[in-house]
Amino acid sequence: MAGGGDSHLLELDLTSTAKAGRKLTVPLSLQGPAAKNFKSLIVEVSYDGGKKWAETEVSTENGRRTISLHHPKEAKSVSFKAKLTDRSGNTYDVTIEKAYLLK
Repeated sequence: MAGGGDSHLLELDLTSTAKAGRKLTVPLSLQGPAAKNFKSLIVEVSYDGGKKWAETEVSTENGRRTISLHHPKEAKSVSFKAKLTDRSGNTYDVTIEKAYLLK
């Protein structure tokens, strides 16, 4: 699915690769018990294999959550860290290293 301008909605090729130096909108999905008892979600992104992390804004529109990224031209991959907290105070942390590659 394409977005407006040079922003795209998770357009990866058959090798799970996106273009470096471009904007990309990544959809987020919450499933299971956390989806019904959701309180907060923090997402961080790394373009250097997890050496440095930066928090990215989670947007919600019409009940759909996304993050908008601008891939640096020199980056080779994108990694994610997410921390979900539910209304009971339970947390879930996940790290996805090299979620997709950049070229």
